[in-house]
Amino acid sequence: MTRLGLLIALVLVASPALATPFDGDWYMVCPASPEDDVLPITISGDRIAYYESECTIGAIDAVGEHGKVWKVSASCSGEGETWTSDLIYGLDQDAATGTPVLAEIDLDQGFLVVYRACGQPAE
Repeated sequence: MTRLGLLIALVLVASPALATPFDGDWYMVCPASPEDDVLPITISGDRIAYYESECTIGAIDAVGEHGKVWKVSASCSGEGETWTSDLIYGLDQDAATGTPVLAEIDLDQGFLVVYRACGQPAE
């Protein structure tokens, strides 16, 4: 392998996945408690980790011009099954507390879940 090829390979292996605007740990109930919150999600780079499944983000497309809503396409697996998901994610703040809020709309299943970033101040 040439030096350039080796350098490119090292950069690709060492580079972390790109961050999404909604990276973080998201909970349904604050303060976060493992006993109370069975549906937390962690979003990091191109991964979405749910309670019993995980998705790899294939595409993120901004919706509108305000930088608060995105359409996400992902390949998912869990409990021995695989599927694709089309999702809408929207970021906002709880008006009373200023806590960041993430709305997830599953376009395939037709449901909405609202998560909170417990303990994180609004940016």
